[in-house]
Amino acid sequence: MYLFKNPNFRIAKRKIPSLEEYRKSVASLLEKFQVLGVDEIGYPDLLVNSSSEQVVLSWWVIRFKKKVPNATIKVPVHFQHEFGADGSITKQTAYYNAGLLK
Repeated sequence: MYLFKNPNFRIAKRKIPSLEEYRKSVASLLEKFQVLGVDEIGYPDLLVNSSSEQVVLSWWVIRFKKKVPNATIKVPVHFQHEFGADGSITKQTAYYNAGLLK
C-alpha cells in the first residue's frame, strides 16, 4: 500500500479521554452550537465475533446551529458501539470531520 511506503506517513497517537473529559468536551461544544436534529442514514449493521462481543455500526447526520454567527451546519458521523457479553456498551467510537465544528 502506498501509505506505508511514504516516509512521511505517521499514525497519530491519541489519548482516550475519561468520561469526565468527554462530558466537558460535549458541554463546550454545546456552548457554541445548538443541536437542531439527528438523522439516521440507512440501517445499523451488527457484527458478531467469535468471543461473543458485538459491534454496531451506524451512520448519522447531526444538524447544528452555530450560535455566533447564526449558521446551520450538517456533520456526517459514523459511530461504532461495542457491546460486551452482558449487552452493555463497552466502547464508543465516532468518526467525523472536526473541521466542520470550528
